[in-house]
Amino acid sequence: MGSYPQFSFVLRFFCPRQRRSSKPILLLTLLILLTFFLSFRISAQNKIVWSDQENPIVEQLHGLPKLDDTVRARTTKDLAMQIRQLPIVPNKLKLAGARAGLSTEGDFGRDTLQEVTTTLALALREQPPAGKPGEPDPVYIELASLARYEHMHGESGIPQFAEAMAQLEANDADRQNADFTLTDLQGKGWNLKDLRGNVVLAISDEETAKVAPFINQRKISYPGSARPRTKSQ
Repeated sequence: MGSYPQFSFVLRFFCPRQRRSSKPILLLTLLILLTFFLSFRISAQNKIVWSDQENPIVEQLHGLPKLDDTVRARTTKDLAMQIRQLPIVPNKLKLAGARAGLSTEGDFGRDTLQEVTTTLALALREQPPAGKPGEPDPVYIELASLARYEHMHGESGIPQFAEAMAQLEANDADRQNADFTLTDLQGKGWNLKDLRGNVVLAISDEETAKVAPFINQRKISYPGSARPRTKSQ
């Protein structure tokens, strides 16, 4: 084991000397130790080490959820600008992606959202992730989501951005084709496609005996559907 003497101690603990014939136990113990060692190495390699320039930004990102909406909107815009002004450091894209992922949790205005989008696009241009063939990196999906659903200006000239946009379009098409039929509390059947363009019904997996009083108490006027439970549920 070389530089890991503690492993030999653990091995003796699991496999005492008087049980030399216990080969299955020995093999199992070695497998457990190998799994532990590999998990430790992978965890250590994946640990992010923030630089002195990045640490203040990380601390502000962690504190964002505690701020009220007005301060949070202003801080979000300031953080986007701070990340953009960083030199090309290893974690710049991680920070830009994290900031973009939090930017839609509230209504901070189009200007703030565009600053976040621009920062992410520039970070991707500086440090483009390799990704897998035919599978855009999640950061490109984040940028494409801002462009498609928030109508922000992204990076239309980047191939992975175009692939991410195509993936979102395909996902939206699949959702548009989704269909199912449920029966409401009065026994009437409702088809999802027939309701397109309207507010759809509420669905519960509770028994009708529980759902009906809830609807009556809160005076809910739209149709609701309860799916009967089986014994296995």
